[in-house]
Amino acid sequence: MFVNLRDPAERLRAGQLYRSAQPGALAPDRVAAIVAGLGVRDIVDLRTATEADRVPWTGLPDTVRVHHLPLGGDVIDPEPLRRITTGADLGRWYAALAAATADRLVAIVRLIAQDGPTLVHCAAGKDRTGVAVAAVLELLGYDPEDIAADYGLTDAAMREVIAMVATVGDAFAFDTSGLPPILGRAPVEAMATCLAVLDAEHGGFTGLLTAHGLTEADIAALRARFTAEE
Repeated sequence: MFVNLRDPAERLRAGQLYRSAQPGALAPDRVAAIVAGLGVRDIVDLRTATEADRVPWTGLPDTVRVHHLPLGGDVIDPEPLRRITTGADLGRWYAALAAATADRLVAIVRLIAQDGPTLVHCAAGKDRTGVAVAAVLELLGYDPEDIAADYGLTDAAMREVIAMVATVGDAFAFDTSGLPPILGRAPVEAMATCLAVLDAEHGGFTGLLTAHGLTEADIAALRARFTAEE
C-alpha cells in the first residue's frame, strides 16, 4: 500500500477522494494493483517535475490519468523551510503557499470536482497535499477544527513517510539536509494557523479562490460530487 494513504474526513462519499505520499519504490505491478483496487481514475500529482521524474508513476492502466499540477512551481527554495521551527511557522508557510498558488488551486479543485475516484498526492502527502485537501474540505463546508484534525492524522504516518523517502534516495527537488524536525511532523497547530491566516487575510480558502476565478457553480459541482447523501 502507498504510504500515508487515506480517505480524508468523514461525511464524504466513501472511496471517491484519496490522499497519499508518492508511490515510493513499489514495483509497477504493485502500483497498478493498488490503483485498480481503489478504482482511481485520476491522479493529481502536486510534485515538481524533478520529483516526478525521480519517482515516476509507472505501470498504471490506460484508464488512469495522471495530472501533473505542481503546487509551488518547479523550484522549491529550501531556505524558508529552514526557518520553520514551530507548528505555527509551518502554518504560516502553508498560507503563503496557498496565496502564491491560488490559480493552481482553482484548477485542482475543478479537476477534483469531475467524476471518478481521485488520488491527490505530493512527495510526503503532508504539505502540498495538506493545503490542497484543506481547500477542498473548506469549500465542502467543513469547520476549521475538522480540517485541522484531518490534516493532523498524517502525523501518525510520518515515520513511514520518512522511511519511504530514504528508500528512494533524492525524492525531493532540493537539498533536505539541515531541515528542522518540525518538517517531519504534521501538528494540528500548523493547519489551524494556516486557516486562521487565510481567513484574516483573504476570507479563507473560499475567498482566496473565488478571487482567482472559482465560481459558485464550481463550488456547487464540488459539493454535489463529494458530499454524501443523507
